Amino acid sequence: MVNDDPPFSDAIYFPNKDDASQVPCISNRQKKLNQWNCWSTEVIPSLVPLWWAYLRKTSNLRIPALPKNTEGSECFCDSGGRSLHVTCILFDRVEQIVLCTCACASTPSQLMAMGLFGCAPIALSLTVDLRLLQFVKTLFVRLTPNTTAWCEALAVFLQERGYGLTTQDNLRRRFSNAYHWYIVLVMHNKELVSCIINASSSRHECETSDGEEEEGGAHEDAKDPRRLQYPSDYLRSHCPLCFGELDWRRERDSLVDVIVCIDACFTQKRSKNPRGAEGHDPPNPTSSVFIPSETITQMEVHVERCRSKGKERGRRVLCPSEDEDRVEEGMRVPALVLDGCGESFMAADEKREKASTHFFADTGLMALLCQHDHVLWLVNMTSAGEKQHYALALIQQLMHISLMT
Repeated sequence: MVNDDPPFSDAIYFPNKDDASQVPCISNRQKKLNQWNCWSTEVIPSLVPLWWAYLRKTSNLRIPALPKNTEGSECFCDSGGRSLHVTCILFDRVEQIVLCTCACASTPSQLMAMGLFGCAPIALSLTVDLRLLQFVKTLFVRLTPNTTAWCEALAVFLQERGYGLTTQDNLRRRFSNAYHWYIVLVMHNKELVSCIINASSSRHECETSDGEEEEGGAHEDAKDPRRLQYPSDYLRSHCPLCFGELDWRRERDSLVDVIVCIDACFTQKRSKNPRGAEGHDPPNPTSSVFIPSETITQMEVHVERCRSKGKERGRRVLCPSEDEDRVEEGMRVPALVLDGCGESFMAADEKREKASTHFFADTGLMALLCQHDHVLWLVNMTSAGEKQHYALALIQQLMHISLMT
């Protein structure tokens, strides 16, 4: 069945609207897409300057949030406001406030001024302290993200102090939504700052190169467009220590340009949908360090093709004596040594199952890191073990991006 519905609908769903007969009937999926569109195109871009102002005002979130009622506040527009009863989750308590919103005072902007972040862009019922969200963000960098366990612990902690909440599952869903879009806001803010820095650096590099050309001292690599003078902006933004120098070939004395490492982690899994749904969330309005799945599939096909050709050629024994070890074609080390080396590395064993593909859609992550532990790229692994094509895709991405200015 072909679905001709647009990806986003202009209809906005208000769950507590007085006249229910005027509320358009849209599916739950369309409601989610509407929220996603509102967050991505309206709320997040509008919150960036307010986020900067609040960080400056509170000295980088050192001052606690101050929830307050805005009911009865003066309004300068004729759009007609609406009141929202909102639950505020703070570090040590829960507060209830009444928020009056209208066209001149939107819900996200009022909450940001108080140091809060909502679970929905318009008709919300729960907000979370920005300091609490930042603490969870820092915590999840150092352990496996688990919003379910975190929300259960938070609910128990607050209930023991007399702050009753609704069902834990309701808290988990709303808190997860607020945390997700807070992370999107932080990433969007980081990208804007990086763009400003890169634009300033590009102007400085252009002025420097123009001055060298006028003096006749341009570097020989600049005459050859095939030779790169410095890494790409992507690599320089991810680790300025490794890739931030203006001219690698002129300023480096070592033959090694950069040191990277590849490692896999099978604690980061994504469960399969129990109902068998194959739908995916719309993309976030931020850049990603994940390599597209299409690129991984192409590398997997390439590796299998190369292996099939190798099996067809077979192995040529250079030492005919039965007492001597056979040597594979193109190798100088006996096969016995290679087999022993391969068996000793269990982590690189492709046949060893480390996660079940029956229960998990993504079984783990493989990362390419620089020597300062900065993530350059990530790959979602979908196999039971570590496959060779994941590492080759990461290396290919590094070589491809390095050749882009």
